[in-house]
Amino acid sequence: MTKLCLALGLLLLTTCDALWGSNTLKPENCCFEFSTMRIPIHKIVTIKETGIHCQEEGFIVHTIQGKQICVRRHEEWVQDAFNKEKLMSP
Repeated sequence: MTKLCLALGLLLLTTCDALWGSNTLKPENCCFEFSTMRIPIHKIVTIKETGIHCQEEGFIVHTIQGKQICVRRHEEWVQDAFNKEKLMSP
């Protein structure tokens, strides 16, 4: 019985790892709380879109202070900053 439980546990871990192995499916690529503050562009290091699987679309802004701040997708300033970053990246 113990061997069966161990085998099932390993199978479950393997399956979960396969499902969550891709960065696009990880929950940390989703936002659950959103900031309403505008972040100055000179304080932004990178901006990433949240995954398409997330409940709400948004951007994850990484600042020079090392913070990750979620911003709603409809905010015009973050869309502008995201588009600028896309143009500047190789």
